[in-house]
Amino acid sequence: MAKIYDFKAQSNRGAEVDFAQYEGKVLMIVNTASKCGFTPQYDGLEELYQKYKDQGLVIIGFPCDQFAHQEPGSNEEIAEFCRLNHGVTFPLMAKVDVNGANAEPIFEYLKAQAPTEQYKGLKGKATKTMLKGISKSVEKDSDILWNFTKFLVSRDGSVVKRYAPVTEPKDIEKDIKEMMREELRLDNQLCFRLYTASRLLTQAYTPLLSGYGLTYPQYLVLLVLWEKDAQPVNDIAKRLYLETNTVTPLLQRMEKEGIVRRRRGLRDARQMIVTLTAKGKALETELTGVPRAIGTAAYCASFTSETVPALYGMLDDMIDKLASIK
Repeated sequence: MAKIYDFKAQSNRGAEVDFAQYEGKVLMIVNTASKCGFTPQYDGLEELYQKYKDQGLVIIGFPCDQFAHQEPGSNEEIAEFCRLNHGVTFPLMAKVDVNGANAEPIFEYLKAQAPTEQYKGLKGKATKTMLKGISKSVEKDSDILWNFTKFLVSRDGSVVKRYAPVTEPKDIEKDIKEMMREELRLDNQLCFRLYTASRLLTQAYTPLLSGYGLTYPQYLVLLVLWEKDAQPVNDIAKRLYLETNTVTPLLQRMEKEGIVRRRRGLRDARQMIVTLTAKGKALETELTGVPRAIGTAAYCASFTSETVPALYGMLDDMIDKLASIK
């Protein structure tokens, strides 16, 4: 299914604008006009833009001349009018149609997603009736009735809300703030999902490892040493993306249990080298069945020989990118 990010449009300077760049932003898309009774709404739109642009709001104006010839100027004249009279700094696109055979595709999409708008009160309903009567470009119930119809799109593009021309920009602020807060909800946090999966998987390992007197962190250290024995503490910590002062107490406990041995480096006495004992080496054979037991558990049933490598690839790519952040 198409999303707003699949579309492209032309800026008022003739450059192609790919809406994919707005993914993750809250978008407000408005069909505008310079000689309309609603033209003063430019001020309210600019005020919202200045207030929330640093938090991810993008307002985009599409000038349109389909309603009583209220946008007769060229793209350059429109931009100058908006700048001089209303201080507009948000993006303006080239003049377009929003209804009919030549309607800009992005507006066809928006109308399909949000086919109606609400007119509140007797005055609002009377205005709707009046606009419907004088608008010459309306052919379908979902068509735009007049200038300054507004569409608000959520950060992930899944929610599109539509507002009537009579709705002042300030009256949309509450919905803007609500969409801004969406990314702060717990279920929308990627880190929470990864953390939860890690915690639950750790819990699944616990009963399998406890029979060997091991904790999951100790098991991870063993995996590193089974790859290559006799490693410096710093290298083990780096391999596990942990701080040295986190790994050191863990190694101390493993040494007391006779699983590893620590010694000073021959070339650098400040460096502590960790080696496996006979007990630590024997555990490699004894624990061979643990990954298999996890992999065949009911909660891993959806992972197949095809999906697991893909999952590894995505997670490895994410780890590499996060590790590169300084």
